[in-house]
Amino acid sequence: MKQKVLLKIHSEQQYTGEEADVSELTTIGSMEWGSNEIRLSYEETELTGLQGTTTSFLLQKDQITLKREGALRSEMIFAIDREHRSLYDMGMGALLITVRTMTLIQAISPEGGFVDVAYDLLIEDSNMGQVRYHMEVTPLES
Repeated sequence: MKQKVLLKIHSEQQYTGEEADVSELTTIGSMEWGSNEIRLSYEETELTGLQGTTTSFLLQKDQITLKREGALRSEMIFAIDREHRSLYDMGMGALLITVRTMTLIQAISPEGGFVDVAYDLLIEDSNMGQVRYHMEVTPLES
């Protein structure tokens, strides 16, 4: 089943030696239910600086996969007690990124809910700091 949803995404990036960078995004997206997973997707805009990119969160029992396709390509897998390494391809070159998940909470149903993810971010094996996402999901009338 696929339905339109309102996504409110709060992100906080705390890079080493810098003040926290906080951003808020409210956008229309979709929520699609599979047998053992939920996919939340939305189109990035000029406002986020990622225009031409589709962002999706695949929620599974013990992990969340954040995938971006289009102008920017990346995949990050968040799972407690697991480290995930991948390439962050910006079209002009790619960086090796590593995520170490600290918090992973999913409380979502067809009626909506929220997702919380917090992780340490390493770029080219250098610790850059921590990132936190809080996403609220509200179904919209068809």
